[in-house]
Amino acid sequence: MEAENNCTRKKAFESKEEALSRVLEIQEEENLKEKKDRGKVPLRAYKCSDCQRWHLTSMPRKKFNKVQEGKKRWNPDRQRFYREVQYWMEKLGVKRED
Repeated sequence: MEAENNCTRKKAFESKEEALSRVLEIQEEENLKEKKDRGKVPLRAYKCSDCQRWHLTSMPRKKFNKVQEGKKRWNPDRQRFYREVQYWMEKLGVKRED
């Protein structure tokens, strides 16, 4: 049974089995369509760390893990620090060395 999720506008499922069952249904429906009419097709389910329910994603696991790791490393404090460094480098005329 699909449930509305409070953390995002995505559909959420109570169990992994339920989510995977829906993945297979969607894949079958999309295979019946012509290629030009197909949308993104979910590949797998993942457990959301915010709502503890299961969501569907069309992103391969390897790419998904990289995105999640980037979110953990790139927090608001780091962004604020980076912007401040950029500001002072421009203000002082310091060239970045790559």
